[in-house]
Amino acid sequence: MDVTAPAAIDLPFRFDDSGQVVATYDVDRQIRQRLIGIIGTNPTERVMQPDLGVGVARMVFETNPEHVVAELTVDITNQAARYEPTVAIRRIVPYPNAQKGEARLDVQYSRTDTTGRTASRFVHRAAVGSGGLIKEVRGG
Repeated sequence: MDVTAPAAIDLPFRFDDSGQVVATYDVDRQIRQRLIGIIGTNPTERVMQPDLGVGVARMVFETNPEHVVAELTVDITNQAARYEPTVAIRRIVPYPNAQKGEARLDVQYSRTDTTGRTASRFVHRAAVGSGGLIKEVRGG
């Protein structure tokens, strides 16, 4: 049974040529956007949902990659189960690149609310900018 989704604000937030807020009816895009929000949000950052968020930026250049993979997998899986229950996280693969000052996070998941769906994935990237500031690039 496929779920028909209502319109959701498309991210990044923007207006179309007629001045209307751009929306999407694409359920897969909405799911990706919500997962990206979960991954990019730091715990306590949202006042009404202080438990929401993984805070992936804090782990960008940890020295123990096995520990990072394990922690990210547990955190993202738990957050998805709580805030995006129609998704099963299949695999998390970080790709740090210290020479470029960035790290990518390949997230593979599948939807559990439909039949016949193949696994989906997206890449979330964080880069270290001037002064050590970490900037996230949220992909869709």
